[in-house]
Order: sequence, then structure tokens, then C-alpha cells
Amino acid sequence: MQVVLRSDVKGLGRSGELAEVSDGYARNYLFPRRLAEEATSGVLKKVEEANRAQATRQQRLLQASRAQADRLDGQVVTIRMKAGEQGRLFGAVTAADIAAVIGQTLGVQVDKRRLDLGEPIKHVGESVVEVRLAPEVRASVRVVVEAKKGG
Repeated sequence: MQVVLRSDVKGLGRSGELAEVSDGYARNYLFPRRLAEEATSGVLKKVEEANRAQATRQQRLLQASRAQADRLDGQVVTIRMKAGEQGRLFGAVTAADIAAVIGQTLGVQVDKRRLDLGEPIKHVGESVVEVRLAPEVRASVRVVVEAKKGG
């Protein structure tokens, strides 16, 4: 029997996929738990329409990510923090700090989890931070950390 999966089923497939299963498995396990429904022509049309809509959404998100990457790539942001004699910071520059500065100076809102920082910056100087906007879209931003004067 052919069924359309309503949610991901381990060992069978992902949501929206067509799967061939035994009648008993479908009737006794998949249907009662609402994990799948029988693959009728109406259901297949709905799935096809939903897949097309999802592809369109993905394409729009990809285009928006590429536009953001063009705006961010190669930009320089400056962060001023208190530092000691040898340029060691009192504290550290974190991904949240960098995301906030990017939002303020460049006008692009970036989630701190999208910044590939590795570990917090603890010294005065320049670092390159990679921003993952989408799985295949990345941009590099130079972060310059300066010692705050008068403190």
C-alpha cells in the first residue's frame, strides 16, 4: 500500500514523502498514530502543492540570504572595550556583542548563533568572523577590537 507520510518516521522517510508499506503496518501503526495517510489522488495533489510552496519559500529565503551576504561580506565593524597594558581585554567579545554591533552599524540583523566565532575574542586586534546566513551562503566580516580610551 502506498502512503503519504505526515511526519518523519524513522527507517521509512520524511514528512511529505511517498512510501510503500504493508497493509497491516499502515492500518495498525501509521494510520492510528496519524503518521501517514493513504496515497489517494487528492492527497497527492495536496502534497505536490505543499512541496511547491515549500520550494518557493526556500528560494525566497535563499535570495534574501544572498542579498544580506552581499551587504555584509568584507565589511569592518569596530568594538571598543576596556583593555590592560598588553592588550588583553577585561572580559571578552562574544558572538552576541558582534551581532549587536553589526545590527547597529550595518543595519543587518544577524542571529548570534549564525556567527562562526570559535571562541570569544580576548585580545585587542583584528579577527575575521564568518556569518552563516544559509547552509550554502556565507559572508566574512572583519571585527576590529580597540582599547577604550580613558578607562
